[in-house]
Amino acid sequence: MAAAAAASGKTQKASAADDDDMDPTVCFIVLFLYWFTEFCSLLILMCFLLQQYYENRLKTLDSLKAIGVNPYPHKFPVGISVAEYIEKYKSLSDGEKLDVTECLAGNTLCFPRVVFLTWRFV
Repeated sequence: MAAAAAASGKTQKASAADDDDMDPTVCFIVLFLYWFTEFCSLLILMCFLLQQYYENRLKTLDSLKAIGVNPYPHKFPVGISVAEYIEKYKSLSDGEKLDVTECLAGNTLCFPRVVFLTWRFV
């Protein structure tokens, strides 16, 4: 039993010495290859999700066109200006809701980039 333990101890010491002699570039290459395969799998997943989004968007546009709605109209009907809207509804308290439909149009360049990114695919 002691002989087997001594033999396995020598083997462990020999493998530890081999680890010290290992070229650091080999470790770097192995880590890089692992990272690259993970990156490629994420890239493939992103491409798949973008393709799914694109196909769903086309289906939505086709269904709108089928019922006679132009998804990209040339002009929008505007019923009230932004200044009039603010003046008309400034007396409302937070969370108060009305059953009213208003049509507004304006420039969205004043919005922060986060809002722009959420509206870009609408």
